[in-house]
Amino acid sequence: MQMTIRDGKDNGGFSLLEVLVCVAVLAVICVPILKGFETSSWYTQKAYETQNVTAYLQQVTETVQHESQEAFQNQILADGGSVDTSVDETRRGEFPEAVPGTIYPEKLFTVTTCTLEDITIAGRSYDLNVVYDPLAYSGKKGASEIPLETGAQDANVYTYADVGAVDGMKYPVISDEVNRYEGTEGTGSAVLYNLMSKLTEAERAAWTAGGAGHTEEALLKKLYENTGKQILVSISQYGPASSPSVRVNCDIVYECIWPRAISVSYNVYQANYNLVEEKDMAGHFTGWKQGGKVWLFVRAWQEQGYGSAMPRYNKISVQTSLDSTLPPIEVYLVRGYYYRMDTAEEGKIADRRGLHFDEVTVDGHIYAQMSSPNVLTGEFSTGQVSLHTNIKGQMTGRLLMSGDFEATVGMERAGLKCCEVTMTLTDRESGETAARIVTTKEVRE
Repeated sequence: MQMTIRDGKDNGGFSLLEVLVCVAVLAVICVPILKGFETSSWYTQKAYETQNVTAYLQQVTETVQHESQEAFQNQILADGGSVDTSVDETRRGEFPEAVPGTIYPEKLFTVTTCTLEDITIAGRSYDLNVVYDPLAYSGKKGASEIPLETGAQDANVYTYADVGAVDGMKYPVISDEVNRYEGTEGTGSAVLYNLMSKLTEAERAAWTAGGAGHTEEALLKKLYENTGKQILVSISQYGPASSPSVRVNCDIVYECIWPRAISVSYNVYQANYNLVEEKDMAGHFTGWKQGGKVWLFVRAWQEQGYGSAMPRYNKISVQTSLDSTLPPIEVYLVRGYYYRMDTAEEGKIADRRGLHFDEVTVDGHIYAQMSSPNVLTGEFSTGQVSLHTNIKGQMTGRLLMSGDFEATVGMERAGLKCCEVTMTLTDRESGETAARIVTTKEVRE
């Protein structure tokens, strides 16, 4: 078998032209690849920068939500930044008739801008701007357009004109339960029918013997004119001294003096509320604190459909029996009303009823007579209770009409001020917005 052996002398090589062609082809292929690496690297860097500035701004958002506006401003100043405020007088001037008689404070129309310059984030410099703007929630409707319920755009204006802060609801809100047994337009009330049911057959016969006009409806009116309403609120200590709670009880008593002394009573509210321990820095017990306030939304008894007829009286009594080691309880008494429409002029309110109280008593002390929605009766304190009555005067009546009690506490969230907070990071080199977050901050006053 014969084999052919080749040596290197017969090997062919690449010519210069072939090498140049290969280099050119490689250049055509590699340039886009290298460019892609460069682009990828740029996008990776941008994503890294975006991730860092977004994370930074989210931390700012957390701070804004958890700290008061004043505390945040002080921190900006401590870090070498600036705080500027401006009042939008044009917008403010539009509001005098939103709720008649109300003078709105500057804070509802004051825009605050907090600025911190030259912040270094991941090797780049940025400027931070945080703007607190309540104007987005300080809308206006004319006096003739005030709705029974308001939208978010009106939150600041309408809640400011109401009763103040409602803080956590740990203590009760005694609302329309107080008035549930009383009549509405065109219907008799459970109160009067229950009083009438206590009349003897002889008393009924004596009434009907009076002749024409001595109908059942006239009898109900007669009972109404001789009946008074008492709202009795008791606040007492419940449970052992080692873990006391507060019991809140509310009874409504209707007392009639004709044709003899008869009465009906209703227990409309009873609940216990635990107290919260207070401790010093070392963790030692120092006392008890209450977790909220007692809110009593009431109307005086004005039976609808009886024209100018008036009941004997309307009275409120608040009585406390708490140990001296327990904190005083704050009771907010807010008068509501219902209104009667004018039959002669469509859309016009004839009068407002349910505002008159003949006597308010606190721990045995006669405190006040409230006969007008325009009376500001202020507050009164004894050792264990502070009673705040008719907060903001006539402003409470606007929302607290029949059926609006829960709305005032729940949906309206009285005393709540809202700010639209815009946080922006601006790249100092390019002037472009690097990140922006808009949130709502709620402030209870």
